[in-house]
Amino acid sequence: MQENQNSPPSADDHSKSLTNQTTNVENEKVPFPADAPQNDEINDKEHSQSKVMEVHKHPHHVTHKKKWLEYILEFLMIFLAVFLGFIAENIREVSIEQKRAGEYAQLLYDELKKDTANLNFDP
Repeated sequence: MQENQNSPPSADDHSKSLTNQTTNVENEKVPFPADAPQNDEINDKEHSQSKVMEVHKHPHHVTHKKKWLEYILEFLMIFLAVFLGFIAENIREVSIEQKRAGEYAQLLYDELKKDTANLNFDP
């Protein structure tokens, strides 16, 4: 039986072509340029660069030592945050107390008005 030339390739055909391609690539030898550095030369260059490179420690690193100025700055920031929190709370309480004072004054005025009206009508 002859297969149709226009039929799509099956999964087996695809896997066979992939294995053929990989074996072809493995068998090929890539030419290595003569002037390219060898492994020893690459390692020497990397080693010499690591001696020259500067390493900056992250401020949250375990071995990072804080200066006294950093401690003072952190203290001032925390102190300012707490202080402003107290001020905000105080402003809020004052506004609530003023509102209550207005309500109590209005209640007192209404009760005095009722009492004086009751006193004037009692025989």
